[in-house]
Amino acid sequence: MVRYTVEREVEGDVFPEPFARTIKHLAAPRTLGTAKIWLGIDEIQPHNSSNGHAHEGQEEVFFFLSGKGRVRVNEEEIEVGSGHCVLCPMGSFHQVINHKDAILRFVAVVAPPFTPEEFGSSHGQTRKESGNAKIPNHACHSSKGGQKMVKYITEKEAEGDVFPKPYARTIKPLAAPWTLGTKHLWLATDEIEPRNASDPHIHKDQEEVLFFLSGKGRVRVDKEEIDVGPGYCVLFPIGSVHEVINDQDTILRFIAVVSPPFPVPRKKNDGAKKEA
Repeated sequence: MVRYTVEREVEGDVFPEPFARTIKHLAAPRTLGTAKIWLGIDEIQPHNSSNGHAHEGQEEVFFFLSGKGRVRVNEEEIEVGSGHCVLCPMGSFHQVINHKDAILRFVAVVAPPFTPEEFGSSHGQTRKESGNAKIPNHACHSSKGGQKMVKYITEKEAEGDVFPKPYARTIKPLAAPWTLGTKHLWLATDEIEPRNASDPHIHKDQEEVLFFLSGKGRVRVDKEEIDVGPGYCVLFPIGSVHEVINDQDTILRFIAVVSPPFPVPRKKNDGAKKEA
C-alpha cells in the first residue's frame, strides 16, 4: 500500500494574529508514519509572522513556493521569495516574517520529525495561547565580514544534475551537506521530462518524501502504483523499491527530501534497483 496525503484533503492548524498562518502536516509520524522526516505546508497571512522559536533537537529547512518575506535566523535576517531554500540549524532561533500584502507560502521540512507535543511547544503551545506571544526585537544584518551568515541557496543559482533518456530529469540539490552544511536533511527539486521516469532504486538506510508541485504522473512503491499531481505528498519507506513515472506531455516537478542526507553528490545512472 502506497502511503500518501493530498494537501487539499488535510486539515490545517490555524493560528491567530499576529501569527496568522495555516500549517498542514503532510508527512509526519501521525499522518504517513514517517520515522525520520516531517514535512508541512505553511501559509503566513499578509503582515503576520511565525512566532520566533528554536528546535533544540531538530534541523529545519524552508523552501519558498510563492510570495515574498524575510527569514530571521539568530540575529541575522534575509529577504526571501520563490525558490529560496534556507537552513535553520539545530538550536537556532528562527522566524519567518510576511511584511507584504500577499500570502507567503513555503514547504517546511524537519528532521528528526516532530512529535505532536514538540510541535505544540515550539509553535506557540496551542492555537489560542500563541496569540499572547511577542515577536522578539533582534538586531538584524545580512552579512558579517563578507561572509553569508544565514545559510541559504536559491534554486536558480543551484547547479543541476542532468540525466539522459529514458531517465531524462534534472535534480537540483538545494539543502545538502555540501551546499548548506545540513546534518539531517537533503532537499532537492526534481523535474522529470515528458515520457521519462526516474530509475527504480532503493535507499537501504534512508527515508524519502516527495511533494509534487506541478504536472501529473505516477509513483510506484514496491509493486503498487498511484497517480499523482500537485499537492500530493508520498512516502518512500526505508528499503522500498520506488520510481516516479511521467507518462504525460508536460514536465513533472516535485520536491524530494531524504534523511539521513546523502553525504556526497550522487552519481548519474546509479542503476535500476540499486542503492542510490
